[in-house]
Amino acid sequence: MLLDALGLDAFYGQSQVLHGCSIDVAEGECLALLGRNGVGKTTLVHALGGLHPVKRGTVTFAGTDITAMPPEKRLRAGITLVPQGHRVFRSLTVAENLQVSLRPPGSDGWTMDDVFDRFPILHERSTQVAGRLSGGQQQMLSVARAMLGNGRLMLMDEPAEGLDPQRVALIGSIIKELKQRGTSVLLVEQRVSFATGVADRVSFMNRGEVTDTLGIATVREDPTIVTRQLGLVAS
Repeated sequence: MLLDALGLDAFYGQSQVLHGCSIDVAEGECLALLGRNGVGKTTLVHALGGLHPVKRGTVTFAGTDITAMPPEKRLRAGITLVPQGHRVFRSLTVAENLQVSLRPPGSDGWTMDDVFDRFPILHERSTQVAGRLSGGQQQMLSVARAMLGNGRLMLMDEPAEGLDPQRVALIGSIIKELKQRGTSVLLVEQRVSFATGVADRVSFMNRGEVTDTLGIATVREDPTIVTRQLGLVAS
Protein backbone atom coordinates (compact mmCIF):
# COMPACT_ATOMS: atom_id res chain seq x y z
CA MET A 1 0.00 0.00 0.00
CA LEU A 2 1.16 3.54 -0.71
CA LEU A 3 -0.54 4.88 2.44
CA ASP A 4 -1.22 2.76 5.52
CA ALA A 5 -2.70 4.31 8.66
CA LEU A 6 -3.17 2.03 11.66
CA GLY A 7 -5.02 2.57 14.93
CA LEU A 8 -5.21 6.37 14.86
CA ASP A 9 -6.55 8.15 17.93
CA ALA A 10 -7.06 11.91 17.66
CA PHE A 11 -8.60 14.46 20.01
CA TYR A 12 -9.93 18.00 20.11
CA GLY A 13 -9.18 18.99 23.66
CA GLN A 14 -10.68 16.25 25.82
CA SER A 15 -13.04 15.06 23.09
CA GLN A 16 -11.85 12.01 21.17
CA VAL A 17 -12.69 12.13 17.46
CA LEU A 18 -10.74 9.23 15.95
CA HIS A 19 -11.00 5.88 17.74
CA GLY A 20 -8.37 3.41 16.53
CA CYS A 21 -9.04 4.45 12.95
CA SER A 22 -7.27 2.47 10.19
CA ILE A 23 -7.28 3.06 6.44
CA ASP A 24 -5.05 2.29 3.46
CA VAL A 25 -4.75 3.54 -0.11
CA ALA A 26 -3.06 1.60 -2.91
CA GLU A 27 -0.88 2.96 -5.69
CA GLY A 28 -2.94 4.58 -8.44
CA GLU A 29 -6.36 3.98 -6.89
CA CYS A 30 -9.16 6.23 -5.73
CA LEU A 31 -10.51 5.27 -2.32
CA ALA A 32 -13.79 7.00 -1.48
CA LEU A 33 -14.48 7.63 2.20
CA LEU A 34 -18.20 7.94 2.98
CA GLY A 35 -19.85 8.86 6.25
CA ARG A 36 -22.34 11.17 7.88
CA ASN A 37 -21.33 14.66 8.96
CA GLY A 38 -19.42 14.72 12.23
CA VAL A 39 -18.03 11.17 12.16
CA GLY A 40 -14.39 12.31 11.84
CA LYS A 41 -13.70 12.28 8.10
CA THR A 42 -12.07 15.71 7.96
CA THR A 43 -10.10 15.01 11.13
CA LEU A 44 -8.77 11.84 9.50
CA VAL A 45 -7.77 13.76 6.37
CA HIS A 46 -6.02 16.38 8.49
CA ALA A 47 -4.24 13.67 10.48
CA LEU A 48 -3.00 12.04 7.26
CA GLY A 49 -1.87 15.41 5.93
CA GLY A 50 -0.08 16.34 9.15
CA LEU A 51 -2.47 19.15 10.05
CA HIS A 52 -3.84 17.45 13.16
CA PRO A 53 -1.76 15.42 15.63
CA VAL A 54 -2.56 11.83 16.53
CA LYS A 55 -2.13 10.61 20.09
CA ARG A 56 -1.76 6.96 19.13
CA GLY A 57 -1.30 4.98 15.94
CA THR A 58 1.02 5.16 12.94
CA VAL A 59 0.91 6.58 9.42
CA THR A 60 3.19 5.03 6.82
CA PHE A 61 3.66 6.54 3.36
CA ALA A 62 5.69 4.82 0.65
CA GLY A 63 7.28 2.63 3.31
CA THR A 64 8.30 5.51 5.60
CA ASP A 65 6.79 6.26 9.00
CA ILE A 66 5.49 9.83 8.71
CA THR A 67 3.42 9.88 11.91
CA ALA A 68 5.42 12.76 13.41
CA MET A 69 6.27 14.45 10.11
CA PRO A 70 5.05 18.08 9.75
CA PRO A 71 2.73 18.97 6.85
CA GLU A 72 5.36 20.78 4.76
CA LYS A 73 7.57 17.69 4.76
CA ARG A 74 4.61 15.48 3.87
CA LEU A 75 3.98 17.78 0.93
CA ARG A 76 7.57 17.38 -0.22
CA ALA A 77 7.25 13.62 0.28
CA GLY A 78 4.31 13.58 -2.14
CA ILE A 79 1.06 14.16 -0.23
CA THR A 80 -1.10 17.02 -1.54
CA LEU A 81 -4.37 18.29 -0.10
CA VAL A 82 -7.61 19.76 -1.40
CA PRO A 83 -9.11 21.05 1.87
CA GLN A 84 -12.79 21.47 2.51
CA GLY A 85 -14.19 24.97 2.18
CA HIS A 86 -12.53 26.75 -0.75
CA ARG A 87 -9.28 27.49 1.08
CA VAL A 88 -6.98 29.55 -1.12
CA PHE A 89 -4.52 32.40 -0.54
CA ARG A 90 -7.15 35.10 -0.86
CA SER A 91 -4.75 38.06 -1.08
CA LEU A 92 -2.72 36.48 -3.90
CA THR A 93 -3.71 36.36 -7.56
CA VAL A 94 -4.82 33.13 -9.18
CA ALA A 95 -1.45 32.80 -10.93
CA GLU A 96 0.43 33.43 -7.68
CA ASN A 97 -1.65 30.75 -5.89
CA LEU A 98 -0.66 28.28 -8.57
CA GLN A 99 3.01 29.26 -8.64
CA VAL A 100 3.28 28.84 -4.87
CA SER A 101 2.05 25.24 -5.18
CA LEU A 102 4.02 24.25 -8.28
CA ARG A 103 6.46 21.39 -7.84
CA PRO A 104 8.69 20.22 -10.71
CA PRO A 105 6.70 17.69 -12.74
CA GLY A 106 8.05 14.28 -13.58
CA SER A 107 7.63 12.61 -16.94
CA ASP A 108 3.84 12.62 -16.57
CA GLY A 109 3.37 15.49 -14.13
CA TRP A 110 1.03 18.46 -14.24
CA THR A 111 2.12 21.82 -15.64
CA MET A 112 0.55 25.26 -15.59
CA ASP A 113 -0.57 24.73 -19.19
CA ASP A 114 -2.30 21.47 -18.15
CA VAL A 115 -4.18 23.27 -15.39
CA PHE A 116 -5.26 26.14 -17.62
CA ASP A 117 -6.41 23.65 -20.24
CA ARG A 118 -8.64 21.83 -17.70
CA PHE A 119 -9.78 25.04 -15.98
CA PRO A 120 -9.99 27.79 -18.62
CA ILE A 121 -11.68 30.15 -16.15
CA LEU A 122 -8.48 30.15 -14.07
CA HIS A 123 -6.52 31.23 -17.12
CA GLU A 124 -9.02 34.02 -17.76
CA ARG A 125 -8.82 35.15 -14.13
CA SER A 126 -5.08 34.54 -13.66
CA THR A 127 -4.38 38.16 -12.65
CA GLN A 128 -7.42 38.44 -10.38
CA VAL A 129 -7.08 38.29 -6.61
CA ALA A 130 -8.28 34.85 -5.50
CA GLY A 131 -10.48 36.28 -2.75
CA ARG A 132 -12.70 37.84 -5.41
CA LEU A 133 -13.41 34.57 -7.20
CA SER A 134 -16.76 32.85 -6.75
CA GLY A 135 -16.92 29.90 -4.37
CA GLY A 136 -16.93 27.44 -7.26
CA GLN A 137 -13.95 29.13 -8.88
CA GLN A 138 -12.04 29.05 -5.60
CA GLN A 139 -12.79 25.33 -5.36
CA MET A 140 -11.36 24.78 -8.83
CA LEU A 141 -8.30 26.80 -7.85
CA SER A 142 -7.86 24.62 -4.76
CA VAL A 143 -7.96 21.48 -6.91
CA ALA A 144 -5.57 23.02 -9.46
CA ARG A 145 -3.09 23.91 -6.71
CA ALA A 146 -3.06 20.33 -5.48
CA MET A 147 -2.58 19.05 -9.03
CA LEU A 148 0.50 21.24 -9.46
CA GLY A 149 1.95 19.76 -6.29
CA ASN A 150 2.65 16.69 -8.44
CA GLY A 151 2.41 14.33 -5.50
CA ARG A 152 1.86 10.59 -5.29
CA LEU A 153 -1.28 10.91 -3.13
CA MET A 154 -3.98 13.58 -3.20
CA LEU A 155 -6.27 13.99 -0.20
CA MET A 156 -9.56 15.54 -1.39
CA ASP A 157 -12.02 16.69 1.27
CA GLU A 158 -15.40 17.19 -0.42
CA PRO A 159 -14.04 18.74 -3.64
CA ALA A 160 -17.53 18.77 -5.22
CA GLU A 161 -19.12 20.75 -2.39
CA GLY A 162 -21.23 23.63 -3.71
CA LEU A 163 -20.44 22.94 -7.37
CA ASP A 164 -22.95 22.70 -10.20
CA PRO A 165 -23.32 19.38 -12.08
CA GLN A 166 -21.02 20.47 -14.91
CA ARG A 167 -18.20 21.32 -12.52
CA VAL A 168 -18.79 18.16 -10.51
CA ALA A 169 -18.33 16.18 -13.73
CA LEU A 170 -15.11 18.12 -14.37
CA ILE A 171 -13.74 17.19 -10.93
CA GLY A 172 -14.66 13.57 -11.67
CA SER A 173 -12.72 13.66 -14.93
CA ILE A 174 -9.71 15.14 -13.10
CA ILE A 175 -9.78 12.31 -10.55
CA LYS A 176 -9.87 9.72 -13.34
CA GLU A 177 -6.94 11.41 -15.05
CA LEU A 178 -5.02 11.53 -11.79
CA LYS A 179 -5.39 7.77 -11.54
CA GLN A 180 -4.27 7.31 -15.14
CA ARG A 181 -1.15 9.29 -14.32
CA GLY A 182 -0.46 7.02 -11.34
CA THR A 183 -1.59 9.36 -8.55
CA SER A 184 -3.60 7.88 -5.71
CA VAL A 185 -6.64 9.72 -4.37
CA LEU A 186 -8.38 9.60 -1.01
CA LEU A 187 -11.77 11.17 -1.69
CA VAL A 188 -14.04 12.32 1.15
CA GLU A 189 -17.45 13.00 -0.31
CA GLN A 190 -21.13 13.38 0.55
CA ARG A 191 -22.39 12.83 -2.99
CA VAL A 192 -22.60 9.06 -3.12
CA SER A 193 -23.18 8.76 -6.87
CA PHE A 194 -20.21 11.00 -7.61
CA ALA A 195 -17.93 9.10 -5.25
CA THR A 196 -18.91 5.66 -6.52
CA GLY A 197 -18.53 6.87 -10.10
CA VAL A 198 -14.78 7.47 -9.70
CA ALA A 199 -13.71 5.17 -6.84
CA ASP A 200 -12.04 1.77 -6.97
CA ARG A 201 -12.91 0.97 -3.36
CA VAL A 202 -15.24 2.51 -0.78
CA SER A 203 -14.59 2.83 2.94
CA PHE A 204 -17.37 3.62 5.39
CA MET A 205 -16.73 5.69 8.50
CA ASN A 206 -18.79 5.94 11.65
CA ARG A 207 -18.02 7.34 15.10
CA GLY A 208 -14.37 7.95 14.40
CA GLU A 209 -13.42 4.66 12.80
CA VAL A 210 -13.53 2.97 9.42
CA THR A 211 -16.10 0.21 9.81
CA ASP A 212 -15.84 -1.50 6.41
CA THR A 213 -14.10 -1.29 3.03
CA LEU A 214 -15.59 -2.79 -0.12
CA GLY A 215 -14.67 -3.07 -3.79
CA ILE A 216 -16.57 -0.70 -6.02
CA ALA A 217 -18.24 -3.51 -7.97
CA THR A 218 -19.88 -4.77 -4.79
CA VAL A 219 -21.22 -1.30 -3.95
CA ARG A 220 -22.51 -0.66 -7.46
CA GLU A 221 -24.26 -4.02 -7.66
CA ASP A 222 -26.16 -3.39 -4.42
CA PRO A 223 -26.76 0.34 -3.73
CA THR A 224 -28.61 -0.57 -0.51
CA ILE A 225 -25.19 -1.27 0.99
CA VAL A 226 -24.73 2.49 1.39
CA THR A 227 -28.12 2.82 3.08
CA ARG A 228 -27.34 -0.02 5.45
CA GLN A 229 -23.87 1.26 6.25
CA LEU A 230 -24.70 4.93 6.70
CA GLY A 231 -28.42 5.41 6.50
CA LEU A 232 -27.95 7.52 3.38
CA VAL A 233 -29.80 7.45 0.08
CA ALA A 234 -27.54 6.19 -2.72
CA SER A 235 -28.32 8.86 -5.28
